[in-house]
Amino acid sequence: MPPSRTDKSIAHPSAAATAPRRHPRHPPSDTAADAQAAIPPDTGIDAAGDAENTTFSADTADATEMVKQEPEDEWKGPLFLFYETSRLRGDIKRAIRGWEECEKDWVKCEKGWDKCEKALESTTADYVAVSKGLLITEKRLEEARARHRELVGSSIACQKDLLKVSTSNLELREEMKNLKALFHCLLCDGRITEAYQADRCGHSFCRACLDAYHHIHDGCPSCKSIPLAGAGWPAPNVAVDLLIRQMTEIEEQSRQARA
Repeated sequence: MPPSRTDKSIAHPSAAATAPRRHPRHPPSDTAADAQAAIPPDTGIDAAGDAENTTFSADTADATEMVKQEPEDEWKGPLFLFYETSRLRGDIKRAIRGWEECEKDWVKCEKGWDKCEKALESTTADYVAVSKGLLITEKRLEEARARHRELVGSSIACQKDLLKVSTSNLELREEMKNLKALFHCLLCDGRITEAYQADRCGHSFCRACLDAYHHIHDGCPSCKSIPLAGAGWPAPNVAVDLLIRQMTEIEEQSRQARA
């Protein structure tokens, strides 16, 4: 609605700005009808602006009535009304275009915000997945470390057991050497067969070797001890003979196992 002529907040255009330019061929008219006929047609308003003309029709009629009430400014009224109407239409169109641009910018901002939210959700999901993977990896690493410690402990225990076995093996070898020395005949330099003891000293020899030795010498071939007459020496050594038989069986089983 155009502003009233009595509104002090809007300055009235001056006579120089609102007065129509004089043309030599068209002298100024003194009537409102001639002034209305001199207004150029509105060619700057499109089809959408024609729809707005209906909104301003009632206001235009009111403004025209107000202008007619002042006969001394009758020729200024239509020009002022045309000027204000055109200005308001331009302002409205510019406001509509600005609103449409703001709405487009708002839609773009909403789309950008949605993209940022989706990217943030994706990043958060990736972070959660990586965190879970790190936790699982750390747990597996801790399990592997515990398993490694167990294996190291088992390896140390095995090394200790192996050392014990090696020590036992050395002891067994020493015992075997002692047994072999016990089962070794000094006369034939071989293993005793049918062990006989020359005297109470405990030295044993093969029966055949000891008989051959006693044809030449008396007593024990090792310590040279001479038994008492009628003491029953030489005599068979049953314990040594039994041990020799067991040792022979063990060696035979070992050969078969290796084969």
